[in-house]
Amino acid sequence: MAVLTAAVVLLGVLTVFNLVLTAAIARRVRTAPAADTGHAHGKPTFPDLDEVKAGASIRPFSATTTTGEEISYEDRYGDTAVYAFFDTSCSTCAKELQPLVDMTRREGFTPHQVIAFVVHDDEHGKAEKREEYLATLGDTVTVVVHRRDGIDLPFNAGGYPAFVLVDRSGQVKRSGVEVSDLDTVLVPA
Repeated sequence: MAVLTAAVVLLGVLTVFNLVLTAAIARRVRTAPAADTGHAHGKPTFPDLDEVKAGASIRPFSATTTTGEEISYEDRYGDTAVYAFFDTSCSTCAKELQPLVDMTRREGFTPHQVIAFVVHDDEHGKAEKREEYLATLGDTVTVVVHRRDGIDLPFNAGGYPAFVLVDRSGQVKRSGVEVSDLDTVLVPA
């Protein structure tokens, strides 16, 4: 009988201990600052891209836009610019098209200042997908459609989508995998 009494007392003590810990955790969760699930309080979800860190320099490039215009690094030097990298076979990329257009309008950027490089390989992406991208981007940004490894890019972003904000001197201010990652630099805190 003594063993049974000791077991019941031990079980009661463990139950009370469990309740105290649960209450402490609940109190901590309630009073802790909100988790960074996005860009609350100007904090980016991710740090700069490993391949394109703040302070890096833009590489020389030249390309032909969808309107037939030749563009190059020299044309963009002296302007703040946003470089966006998309792939028509990337499901995440399509979700970032409209945010890029919205940011361009919100910040007052001209099409000259926002260049979208869109990878489209006929064997990997349908022509309809390319047209959807072009329709969404419209004339708000400068668009270069190219085959994978078909041109020298200003950055090696390593994946899609990717966004890079460059200052007037050609230095990277911020890079990320979402347009909103640039907000920490574009929007004053």
